[in-house]
Amino acid sequence: MKKYILWCIGLLSIGLYAQNDEGAKITPVSESVQSDRYTIQVGMPFLGQDLSSTKRKTIPADVRFPWDVLYLFNTFSEESFDVSKGYFGDKVLINWSLRSNFDLISTINIYRREYTDDGSNEYTFISSVAPDQTTYEDEYVEGGVLYEYKLEAAGVSEIESKYTTNITGI
Repeated sequence: MKKYILWCIGLLSIGLYAQNDEGAKITPVSESVQSDRYTIQVGMPFLGQDLSSTKRKTIPADVRFPWDVLYLFNTFSEESFDVSKGYFGDKVLINWSLRSNFDLISTINIYRREYTDDGSNEYTFISSVAPDQTTYEDEYVEGGVLYEYKLEAAGVSEIESKYTTNITGI
């Protein structure tokens, strides 16, 4: 019995030491880790739906935890979308990552317009990139001009919806 208690205390202390190790990553309440073939969600889930009776709409290697519920994310999110915000004087760098609908997206279309308060300017198509690309460098901008960008995931849906088919950023 004494050996068992010492073994448990040793295992507990190793676990506590591992949590304080320099390589440990602090995870916010909810985080999604994405790779080419799978998405793993850590933390509190978004409300989802049980798709046991319908055809699955995600890639086959998804993780269903807890209770075998498949949580469906939007294609884009504000946390994974960044416009360089003037770090460069002669170009704008756009970064994004996709949270779902990988198999539906045929291309990512990128649009740009000069920013106005009332949004009266029309978007102009500037480029189309492959779905696995996560950055775009717009080198054809003027210094001192504020631009608004729109990313559109072609092939996800016919109905335009923010975060599902597109996302915008200034």
